[in-house]
Amino acid sequence: MKRIVTITAALLFLILNFRTEAQETQYKAQSFDTLFHTQIGEGAFYTEYENQSVPLKIQMVKFNLNQSGLEIRTVAANNLLAGGYEKTSDMKSKLEDENTFVVAGVNGDFYAAGGVPTNVQIVDGEMLRAPISRDIIAFDSTFKPWIAKNTSFSGQVTGNGISVNINNINASRGANQLIAYNTFSGNKTGANAYGTEIGLKVLSEVSVNRPAQYVVTRIEKNKGDMSFNGDNLILSAHGTAANNFDGLAVDDTLSVQLNLNPFTNAILEAVGGNGQFLKNGEVIETWAEWHPRTAIGFSQDTTTGYFMVVDGRQSASRGMTTGQMGIFMKSLGASDAINLDGGGSSTMLVQDEVVNNPSDGIERSVANAVFVTLPYSGTGEVERVKLRTNNPKVFMNKSTTLKALGFDSNHKFKQLPISEVDFNVGESLGIVSSNGVFNASMEAGSGYIYLSYGSFEDSTKITILGVGEIKLSPKNVSLDMTMEFSPSYLVYDELGHEQSVPRNEINWSVTNSELGTIDSAGKYKATGVGNNGVIATYGNISDTTWAVVYNTEGYHIVNDFSKLDDWAITTEHLPVDSVKLTQLENEVIEVSFRYPPNNKEPHIFLNHKSKIEGVPKFANIVSASDGGNYVVTLDIETETRDRFRMNPTRYASFTEPEVMHYTFKKGEVSGLNSTNFYFPFNFESVNIRLPKNTTNGNIEGYIRLYEVGVSYGDTPVSNEKESQLVLPQNVNLNQNYPNPFNPTTNISFSLPKSSNVELKVFDLLGREVQVLVNERLSSGGYHYTFDASALSSGVYFYQLKTDAGLLSKKMTLIK
Repeated sequence: MKRIVTITAALLFLILNFRTEAQETQYKAQSFDTLFHTQIGEGAFYTEYENQSVPLKIQMVKFNLNQSGLEIRTVAANNLLAGGYEKTSDMKSKLEDENTFVVAGVNGDFYAAGGVPTNVQIVDGEMLRAPISRDIIAFDSTFKPWIAKNTSFSGQVTGNGISVNINNINASRGANQLIAYNTFSGNKTGANAYGTEIGLKVLSEVSVNRPAQYVVTRIEKNKGDMSFNGDNLILSAHGTAANNFDGLAVDDTLSVQLNLNPFTNAILEAVGGNGQFLKNGEVIETWAEWHPRTAIGFSQDTTTGYFMVVDGRQSASRGMTTGQMGIFMKSLGASDAINLDGGGSSTMLVQDEVVNNPSDGIERSVANAVFVTLPYSGTGEVERVKLRTNNPKVFMNKSTTLKALGFDSNHKFKQLPISEVDFNVGESLGIVSSNGVFNASMEAGSGYIYLSYGSFEDSTKITILGVGEIKLSPKNVSLDMTMEFSPSYLVYDELGHEQSVPRNEINWSVTNSELGTIDSAGKYKATGVGNNGVIATYGNISDTTWAVVYNTEGYHIVNDFSKLDDWAITTEHLPVDSVKLTQLENEVIEVSFRYPPNNKEPHIFLNHKSKIEGVPKFANIVSASDGGNYVVTLDIETETRDRFRMNPTRYASFTEPEVMHYTFKKGEVSGLNSTNFYFPFNFESVNIRLPKNTTNGNIEGYIRLYEVGVSYGDTPVSNEKESQLVLPQNVNLNQNYPNPFNPTTNISFSLPKSSNVELKVFDLLGREVQVLVNERLSSGGYHYTFDASALSSGVYFYQLKTDAGLLSKKMTLIK
């Protein structure tokens, strides 16, 4: 036995180890296809990766941190701490001029209401807010990167015999506190009048963890809410903190140092994130959910930096966990990386272009962003071209946009005018339109699209994906001669990805044209009784669903309750042992129950599956009860396991056997887990809903079930138990059910003979709300659904006008 346990444990270890290695292999860059690669600046390269088996799309910018003139810069939305939101592509304009261009950028930290970053941000040496305990990435005066957690703030003001600690930056001032405000806080400090505020103009360069020299321009006491008026910093002190500045005068100089601990280097830029997922080459899973994500990383020797975005929440790219991102970035040479604000905010900007596909469908406005910049000499002449396509793998008969990019000597690119570009592609692949859109042919294959621009040339590989599978549903459907049927369909490419194909592009046909016809949109109409195949073809792949047309008539018994053992009881909000089934004479089952006070409606389910053939118009159940307000519904299930509930038009409160009718209409068959109702179906259960027990004691009762059947004609029921029901001698208008209701209710009435009928709904003021019936009807029972979705809560009246006179009842709408 010990030997077996040892072998089992060893096998388990091997299986788990294999799974780990398989995941690492799958998320290494070597397992991805490279869709596009180009240089975007001195020492900077942009690459797009794809793994269609997951599927995944990744955008990566890799840059040399030692490149001369390269800088890492952060930007706050609208240059304010609480500046609201701004797109990453708009924030880059704050950094660009005739001497500088933005190589790439990604969105930054998570943010709270008003666009306030969750963690610390440092912009060009100025701190916007103090840090919290979550991870940050910072860059020193040489733009060397650092990732840290549990950083803290401290600050000091010295000079002119003053030495006082700063409590916070751009925050609300408390009692006996000294707060520093810079222009990122807004136009004014917002402090109250109980204190001293000092305006300062900077005299030296500013960086965190280093002192900066300032000259005093203004001193205001007991005024508060000081405006900047050209100053760079305002010191706002209260109580004992203000006493430190009693001897200070205008034109005095002060030294102010703000610190980001435990760093000792001079820090120029920093943003926060949520989880360092790669540390010293070790992958750490900090967020195990699959999402679009943004990250920044660097190599162990801090000479190489990485911006990464992975698309997610879409069919072309699932997203990643942070651990999977760590595996990928490590395989490219990164040793440390931090997760920034991903999700719908995930954005990568390469120069002027958003290169990823945000899950929102558009670029989201965010609180801050991080950029790589390089010097720009402004030559601007095209020195090379690059052909780029939005999607190098195109499903047949689909299109993708081509972009011709021209690069200057600094690798700064612009999109070339399509009218000046020549494209060449083999006819078997497709054609390129005059506006630079490649339209794929209906033939799977691969080849190249060639670009010519003056003396420059480039090419890109294009793959036309063929059909892998087409699926029709349902696989079988029952119809009668009056019905039309349009099957649902899904088309998958050869990689297993779902593709959108319009109905009129599918080739529709039937196996027997004598039994039915089908139009170009896939709508089938029967012309004869029998079994006919409906075929959908796209490319060279087909699928078939079978339409069986019936001409069934009459009434058929589904279940007669003659065998107690055929029925299994389940309950909801009611113990099963509170219900008892008893076989009575004449093939009747009595369901008796006893239940205590309950604020929920108990349900009793009598489960027994029965196959229903053909296309019935009505379901019927014969029952009797002790007179309680019980609701009896019928639950059915299609062959695709879509469940539906057939609701009655009245309570099962009659004490003698009566027939209740259930209509197979879309408005009266409610989906339990689907909205696609097709014949045939299985009868699944009788559902008895009991009223809430709002009393102080137990409620006892019973309901007796005689028969469940279906009618295939326009007459709801025809069997011997119908003889127990007598046609009404007078016009009868029943109370609506349910009542109160929201937003629909059923109104039923019966006629002893044919009559002109009007059924109308009025509000309390007598204004007509809706006409439900205005026609001549034959004798019998009728029911109609009243939809009050557009009406407000209140009391309404419904009035039945016949040749015999007027009847009306009251109903209540509660929303």
